[in-house]
Amino acid sequence: MNRKHFLCALGLPLVIAGCKTPEAAVEEHKEIPLSKKSVRSNCYSLLHDLLSKQRNVSKVLIIKNERLELKDLIQRIADTSGRGADLIKVFSKVDPAITLELTQLPPGEVATRDAIEAMRTQQLLNTSGREFETNLLFTQTESMNYACHLAKVCAIYEPSGDWSRQLKDLSREFEVLQKQAVSLLLANR
Repeated sequence: MNRKHFLCALGLPLVIAGCKTPEAAVEEHKEIPLSKKSVRSNCYSLLHDLLSKQRNVSKVLIIKNERLELKDLIQRIADTSGRGADLIKVFSKVDPAITLELTQLPPGEVATRDAIEAMRTQQLLNTSGREFETNLLFTQTESMNYACHLAKVCAIYEPSGDWSRQLKDLSREFEVLQKQAVSLLLANR
């Protein structure tokens, strides 16, 4: 049994990467046109950036005492985001064409996103009870919707069938989490 098959049999990280050697994955991606490579890498960068932030969303509940339903949902969002960020990191290690630092957003968009993030952070820190819950759920419905669609677009531009399937699965998970956040948000009214 060669090393690749041995690692795959053990279920190690190569399973996440489709049990392909790094060389095979890179060779498969050489055929992607440059414009698609740019969209692909940009989507991966944006999704990884979002999920890296979302993996820590449950930390806000350390200083807030909220109901169990909310804590459970936020923890599932954090866990799913962490798994997604780790998955994309593995993809980028297998395929060097995936550059996770190239979000390629115009400066005005970056400044606007930073301003929104700062405002949302202040809203969460300066509220409690129902108002805090509403603010948190609102941010999570937006984030999960964005994550769902980013993962979907990544899947479209991903030539590896196995990776594309994993991204579609991730997209569906975020869609479910987004719907659950909306349900809690509406129940909070």
